[in-house]
Amino acid sequence: MGTDLTPIGNHKINFKRRSFKKLVPKILDRLNNLEFVNSEFLRLYQLKNAWCVRTIRKIKTKKEWTCRDEDNYCFKKHKSIDFEGPFNLSLSFNKDYAFICFPRRI
Repeated sequence: MGTDLTPIGNHKINFKRRSFKKLVPKILDRLNNLEFVNSEFLRLYQLKNAWCVRTIRKIKTKKEWTCRDEDNYCFKKHKSIDFEGPFNLSLSFNKDYAFICFPRRI
């Protein structure tokens, strides 16, 4: 049995009366303009703990954020949008908060 601490952050994204197609480009634009001051640490940490060739390739090559929910199922059902980024980072935004998934041991 284990325990995980999951950071939850706030945001100022207005989900009211906004469609999935309008929200995703705005969020992606902001995410892709972020600069990681600890990028070398994140890259090396994830590479050290990766065991799958596919994951290693993704860590080495993925530079931009992408939306994981292309058919917008999560948005329709839960008002949530999931993103996958460099260094195996993940973020989920819903109308009330942002769920932050830090790199984990793979």
